[in-house]
Amino acid sequence: MEIKLVIFNIKDDKNLAREAILEAGKIAKKYFSKEIKQWDKSPNNPVTEVDYAVNDSLALSLRNNRISYGWLSEESEDDSQRLNKNYVWTIDPIDGTKAFIEKKPEFTISIALVHDSKPILGLVYNPITEELFEAEIGNGSYLNGKKIQVSNNTSLSRGNFLGGKKFLSNKKNIFSHAKFSFIGSIAYRMALVAKGEYDGTITLSNKSDWDIAAGNLIVEEAGGKVTMKNGEGIQYNKKNILHPNLIVANSVIHRKIIDLIK
Repeated sequence: MEIKLVIFNIKDDKNLAREAILEAGKIAKKYFSKEIKQWDKSPNNPVTEVDYAVNDSLALSLRNNRISYGWLSEESEDDSQRLNKNYVWTIDPIDGTKAFIEKKPEFTISIALVHDSKPILGLVYNPITEELFEAEIGNGSYLNGKKIQVSNNTSLSRGNFLGGKKFLSNKKNIFSHAKFSFIGSIAYRMALVAKGEYDGTITLSNKSDWDIAAGNLIVEEAGGKVTMKNGEGIQYNKKNILHPNLIVANSVIHRKIIDLIK
């Protein structure tokens, strides 16, 4: 029997991921106005039937069409075989589950394709606002087909930031004149920084690969920087997928934040 070798390219993967995320968005949107079943995976860490339904939809589209790729999703059991794969889908079916439960249109679906510890493709989709953020390595970032870039603000005191709850409850006085807001989905926060709507986002709590991989690429391709507070970049698809903190901003603001909080 003849065995055919099928080779995919990043354009094929991007088209596949776009179709998958838009289809998954239809599922999330259908549930958004309904009462939904929910459980606690751990204290203060809810999961809903929507998380699982979206995860199943994405798996059907992405895993079945790229059987040689690894898979890492918040709502799937971690398969260590991903560590041996050249390409790994990194998925958060619903980033911002609490917002979804509270019927706030601030949740997103996040898809990244990771290669050699770095995202090479990233999509973040808010199906309620119909914002689709996309980035392909070396080709810029886009919102609904229009190129985006980070803000050019260089002043912390005039800054408009998004923060995680832990940071907002402990932020230093030096930030007292800056404006801070909270959005639960870190992927959405990162995408809004890439868009230039906010100057940066800071989180001091653990984030997993699936939370930030897509947003990482979207921000960097929009001209921004994404590191931990020690200034080091993020490595993905490692055995330990947790990252203790995250600083996201344009390069000037990023440097100023690092200098202040390290």
